[in-house]
Amino acid sequence: MNVDKNDLQTRLKLIRKGFREIGLIDGWMVYEPGPKDELVSKFPVEVATRIDGLKLRQYRLGDAAELTAMSERNAEFWGSGFQTQDMVERIKRAIISSAKNERADYAVEFEGVIVGAIGINFIHDYTKSASVGYSMDKAYTGRGFMSAALLAFDTVCFDAFGLHKINIETATDNEPSIAMLENCGYKYKGIDREMFYYDDKWNDYIEFTKINKNWKEEK
Repeated sequence: MNVDKNDLQTRLKLIRKGFREIGLIDGWMVYEPGPKDELVSKFPVEVATRIDGLKLRQYRLGDAAELTAMSERNAEFWGSGFQTQDMVERIKRAIISSAKNERADYAVEFEGVIVGAIGINFIHDYTKSASVGYSMDKAYTGRGFMSAALLAFDTVCFDAFGLHKINIETATDNEPSIAMLENCGYKYKGIDREMFYYDDKWNDYIEFTKINKNWKEEK
């Protein structure tokens, strides 16, 4: 079965019915029948946090312009920016990946305004671990929003998805991020030398980890 890659609704319906995506051919996504049981996403649509008015929610296609504007406002703060079309494609991939239980991406929303983002970059099935990334609009930093968002996201990773360990990397000079991770119970793991190239040089990153002490093997 072939479906237009931009037909998000149909693609989601097929995935939830257990069909597997084989690959793209001339702009069409090819599907084959999968397990007979209906696939249910393990990631909740919305997640409450400890701060009133602050929540995590899965992306919607209509978020593209708002996310792009936030990215452009924070281009210097974050070190990168995206165009609206790029963001539309990113959101589509995020929605599909979440439906397939491959990864999870959430908007961090405060009183109806997107103020940040958090998500799983990739999952290691064999080790039941994941790499997590996050970003916060500079205008909303210093208010405990990302700490609350990360603690809520930890619960999603551990309880909803059954992960054993979360890994997060941050720049060695990002003192606010380091302090936040430590305050959220993450432990220092080590330094990854020359991890990312920006500002005309290779930069070291610190890796932090948190282990799910209540992890149980799925039967």
